[in-house]
Amino acid sequence: MDMLCAPSMTSVRWREQFGRMLIEAFSCGVLVVASSSGEIPYVVGDAGLIVAEGDAPRWRDAISSLLSDEGARRALGDRGRRRAVSDFDWAAGAHPHAEFFEELLPGSPGIAARVIADWVSGQLSRPGGGVLGVVAGVRRKPL
Repeated sequence: MDMLCAPSMTSVRWREQFGRMLIEAFSCGVLVVASSSGEIPYVVGDAGLIVAEGDAPRWRDAISSLLSDEGARRALGDRGRRRAVSDFDWAAGAHPHAEFFEELLPGSPGIAARVIADWVSGQLSRPGGGVLGVVAGVRRKPL
């Protein structure tokens, strides 16, 4: 796939939330063109193109321009890959969560660093992720 287009539209009862497909495309080095709906601009950042919701002429121009410019496609794909790794990799999310749990467990200084180190070294099985994943990981190994 050369390009992911995500023309999400906000409605009275719905707006785009995180947009996991955007990160999945980034992680594969696929450039993203997405709408300005909800949280999409935050997720995309400067690693893709944001086009206003419902602006068909701007969508057409953005897609046509990128289809005819291999260098721009490659540059945005590379930027997206870097963003996926630096901002949305499991470790990037694990640090703030682990630090949060360290605040909840004041008698265990350094718990965040130990949990992250154990995850990275493979000594602690990597749970499904999210806050509950960090809690499950902490509980699986004595601290």
